[in-house]
Amino acid sequence: MQRPRSVKGVLTSGKKLRQLQKRYLLKQPEDLTILLDNDIQYLCKEIEILNKRCQHMRRTRARFSQPANDIWHTAVEYFRLIGHGLHLTTNQLGFVRDMMAPDVVINSEYGPEAIMQHWCFMDWFGDVNVELKRWEATDGESLLGITTTSVTITKHTLRNVFPHLCTTDNSDRNSKLADQLLNQRLVMRGSTCFEWDDSTSRMTRVVSQSDMLSPMLQLLNSVEGCEPFINP
Repeated sequence: MQRPRSVKGVLTSGKKLRQLQKRYLLKQPEDLTILLDNDIQYLCKEIEILNKRCQHMRRTRARFSQPANDIWHTAVEYFRLIGHGLHLTTNQLGFVRDMMAPDVVINSEYGPEAIMQHWCFMDWFGDVNVELKRWEATDGESLLGITTTSVTITKHTLRNVFPHLCTTDNSDRNSKLADQLLNQRLVMRGSTCFEWDDSTSRMTRVVSQSDMLSPMLQLLNSVEGCEPFINP
C-alpha cells in the first residue's frame, strides 16, 4: 500500500507544478506532461547522436594511434624530412635506415646511399622548399605525391650543377648565362612515386622527377638560351 504523502509534500508538489505551468504558460497539467515527454524524446535523440560521435572518435583515435609503418605515414614523413633539403640530422639518417629497403631503387640507382645522394643534390641549391600539393593513389602498392620544388641558383649551384658555365670555352656566352641565372628563383613542378612492400614494411622504390626546363625557358626567354643546359 502506497504511503500517503504529507500535507507539506502535497503543497510543495502543487506549488512546483504551478511554477512550471506559469513558466511555460501552460493552461492544463496535461500540457506539462506533453512538454516533458517531448523533452525526454529530444534528450534521448541527443544521447544517441553523442554516442555515435563518441564511437566515431574512438575509431579515429585507434586508427591514428597505429604504428606509422604503412606507405601513407612513410611518404608523409619523407616529405617532412626533405622539405628544406639535406641536413644530415639523426631523423633523416634514421628514416633512411629504418624505412628504406636495403636494395631500394631511387630513380636509376640502388640502395639507401642513393637516397642520400639524391637529397645532397638539392643542397647544391639555396633556400630549398619542397611543397607537397596532393596525393594520387595509383594502385594498392604505390602512391604518387605531386610536388612543387622552389630553389635559388647560387654560386655553389653554378659550380656543381652547371659547371660548363664556369669553363673558359665560349666564355662570353657562358658568363652571360651564369650572370642571368645567379640568385634567380626556380619553381619546378614534379612528382615522387613510392612503392611499398607490406611484408617488410619498407619502401622498395622511390622515383622522383622535377621539370626544370619550363622555368629555365621562362627565365632565359628562348630555347636557344637553354641549349647549354640541354646539351652541355
